[in-house]
Amino acid sequence: MKNKKFILFLAVCTLFNMAASFAHPVTPTLIVERGLDSSMFGVALAAMMTMNFCFSPFWGKLCGYIPTKRIMLICGIGYAIGQMIFGAAQSELMVVGGRMFAGIFTGGAFTAFSNYVVNTSTSENRGANLTTLVTVQNVCGALGYFIGGMLGLISVEAAFIAQVVVLALAGVLYFFICEDDTPYK
Repeated sequence: MKNKKFILFLAVCTLFNMAASFAHPVTPTLIVERGLDSSMFGVALAAMMTMNFCFSPFWGKLCGYIPTKRIMLICGIGYAIGQMIFGAAQSELMVVGGRMFAGIFTGGAFTAFSNYVVNTSTSENRGANLTTLVTVQNVCGALGYFIGGMLGLISVEAAFIAQVVVLALAGVLYFFICEDDTPYK
């Protein structure tokens, strides 16, 4: 992978991973404001993680057939739509449905990120590039919690709006800045 392309890819990963955590600090408030059972926080997260787990193999297989930048585009927008549903939820069913929908696409996004790095890195720098990707994911995820908490001081909706916009924007940016990794498959 060319160094400049990898840096641009990591910059978009920074945005995506921060945005992925914007709603976490305000989720308990959303659930209380909607008058939902307090168990919904755990149920909603479990629904999302279950779909993430179930669909990751599907996305991984798909990464072998189409360019991963296309999967990143689809998953960035799909995740944004899922979070839009979740943020607008007024019922327990809608909360779980929105989180399940988002989970389908988070599995694809994170699977595509790793596939892209593996496909476009040389054997000499693949391990270092994967380590850098995971580090960015973890650090930016934590930073996203902070930003989401600050946005939550404005309103719960502000955190969700920022999340939806940045996730969708990141999906589009991946499509335009990432190289086509089809020749490396």
